[in-house]
Amino acid sequence: TTLDGIPELLEQKRGFVVFPNDSEKIAELIVTLTKNLHLLSEYGGRAKKFITEQPTWYDSAKVVLQLLMMSQEP
Repeated sequence: TTLDGIPELLEQKRGFVVFPNDSEKIAELIVTLTKNLHLLSEYGGRAKKFITEQPTWYDSAKVVLQLLMMSQEP
């Protein structure tokens, strides 16, 4: 939906954004994508590539921990 940073995740044709509670639009998108598997594959591929290129929570935590440890050094 259009809430909480989701539109930014789905930019560059990585997904579709709908207004909250717009069940008609959601149904329309489901029908469109089931009829056009090529489009579904394109969007899904872009979304997967974007997500797999992001650091994991573990990697982010390691960086934060390293920064905290550095700030405590004399």
